[in-house]
Amino acid sequence: MSVGIGGMEIKTKYNENDLLYIIEKEKYETKCIYCNGTGKVKIKDKKFDCPNCNGKGKTEEELKWDVIDCKVPEKIYIEIEDGIVEVYYVFRWGDCPEYIKEEDCFSNRGEAFKECKRRNRNESRGTNKVDR
Repeated sequence: MSVGIGGMEIKTKYNENDLLYIIEKEKYETKCIYCNGTGKVKIKDKKFDCPNCNGKGKTEEELKWDVIDCKVPEKIYIEIEDGIVEVYYVFRWGDCPEYIKEEDCFSNRGEAFKECKRRNRNESRGTNKVDR
């Protein structure tokens, strides 16, 4: 697949009419380990808001990669700056277009989940590479 732009042919992984799985970093919450999700701790027979979760019963975890949607892009956007080519697929959520990098789009759910797992593992090790 390729897109013509300014007399150049730019290769793309997908076409405008392809159904793509999109990955993105999502924020996750977990049950607070200090109050076991109740939001309260007991000190000398008195209950207080848990100081770890501020009485919410849950704490925010770090951002993790996850499959967020499956859509058909409405167009392909190419950006060329200092000789570096970036390919984006443009999706519409309501009235807002969103530009998603090609490296965050996949042709099937299995590939998308596999890449999320790889990125999460690398980031937990402190390796933030997105190489394939």
